[in-house]
Amino acid sequence: MPNLQLLLQTALRKSNLSLFQDGQILASLSTLLDHRSENTYVEDIRSMLENNKLKAAMLDEVFLVHGPGFFTGIRSGTMICKAFFQQIRAKFFLISSFDYLAQGIREKPCEYGILISSTKREGYYKKMTNNPEQNDAIMIEYSQMKTVSTQLPVYTENKSLALEYSFHWIDVQPWLPDQFNEVNRLEDIAPNYVRSEEDLFQP
Repeated sequence: MPNLQLLLQTALRKSNLSLFQDGQILASLSTLLDHRSENTYVEDIRSMLENNKLKAAMLDEVFLVHGPGFFTGIRSGTMICKAFFQQIRAKFFLISSFDYLAQGIREKPCEYGILISSTKREGYYKKMTNNPEQNDAIMIEYSQMKTVSTQLPVYTENKSLALEYSFHWIDVQPWLPDQFNEVNRLEDIAPNYVRSEEDLFQP
């Protein structure tokens, strides 16, 4: 039987919903978001399934990019994933935005940094090594990243930041992750905000 997979990547400014069959893409929808964007993720997923004569119950695997990134996108993706968890029998996997973006780097240096845009002034940064779990993600002002980029290559999904600060740009595309964590309980499907929800609403 073919293996049917759904990718929920709603954490980054360029969001992506994709259907894969045995690792090959069947359908995909990408959207550029901002902090005030209204989303139609549920309808988009329903349309992709119907257009391919599929049903949600036929999904074998669901991959959720759970952050960090845009708060509203992370929250929406998490809620949709939880709904699927309660309704269908499939395997569920969580991927950090950093690991997801790392797949867009063709020739990875031994050490490099990934910067994910957030506000106009700052973003989420993580140093990536052979053992990235040793390095925590932090919030950092873009201006401070100038110093970081003199020490190691810095990659970002934000093309404007890449041009302004001479970072390497990652063109976000639909791809199945090679780094993920399987979850077996509803409560384990949790957002990865890096900051607390209270901090996100501070002026």
